[in-house]
Amino acid sequence: MNSRFKKAIEEHYNLTIKNCIPAPRQFVAETYVLEDVSGKQYFCKLVDKSLFIPGIIKALHVVEEMHLKGVERICYPIKRGGNELYFFVDDTLIVLFNYIDAEQSFDYSLKVLGKTIAEIHKITPEIKSKPPSEEFDFPNRGLFDERFEGTLSLQSRDRILMQFKKLLIHYEKEIRRHIEIFLELCQACQKITFTPLITHGDISTNVLVKSPDNIYIIDWDELRLAPAERDIWMLDDRPGFMEGYKSIRPDFVVNKDMRGFCILKYYFERMMHYFSEILNESADSEDRMECINKLGQGRMAGWILPKVEAI
Repeated sequence: MNSRFKKAIEEHYNLTIKNCIPAPRQFVAETYVLEDVSGKQYFCKLVDKSLFIPGIIKALHVVEEMHLKGVERICYPIKRGGNELYFFVDDTLIVLFNYIDAEQSFDYSLKVLGKTIAEIHKITPEIKSKPPSEEFDFPNRGLFDERFEGTLSLQSRDRILMQFKKLLIHYEKEIRRHIEIFLELCQACQKITFTPLITHGDISTNVLVKSPDNIYIIDWDELRLAPAERDIWMLDDRPGFMEGYKSIRPDFVVNKDMRGFCILKYYFERMMHYFSEILNESADSEDRMECINKLGQGRMAGWILPKVEAI
């Protein structure tokens, strides 16, 4: 972290930073563990991707209210004087969160995670702050088409762009088939009446683990009012998960169309993230190639391919 950001954090949060340790880089943010002179630690996010910032800001207020309402097993933002939860340095959003001394891991009880998610869903009516709501559309469809179709017809001396074009040509039919299915599900879900719930959107990969039964859910950047299926589809076929979920919401029944929509929206949102990085010719070449390699693993859909194919 550069000295300018450090100084701004000290001024806005009225603390003196003794140690600043880089944490694992997230797709959306640079992250650090900060320690002040009293020994207190904080988790810090620096976000410079303008596409994500408005949603992150709305999510901060919801997560803070969840914490105040008694939801303990989450990472929540720290206020900086008054009631502010964030500040900017130029175009970079800066937020401090409570620090949780635990490792990010998959070694957790699926039953406990299912129960924790259901408890968060159940508390939704008590939360006054409102995050973005699911609209059952193809996010940034015009931009996706521009990048997808534009790359397919691209002529360039940039070897990375041409490698990307080769990859998309190889999977063009598969992608177009998934687009067609997704658009049909968008229309079907727009006609369904459902109860909007506070959802995380990527819960299974964002768990800090002190012990299998002692877990914390982090990284609420994509928090949204949406159907429960948005938090359930990743794990609903794993033993114990739905048992834990239904211990809190026993009457819940998975809607097949909602589930399929949530799977394919996640798939296309992640694809767009990779498109952005690959098509940025000023970005690091190794990072761009890594994105191409990740996209190509498991035939574009990656680890979610079996779920996509089962829709």
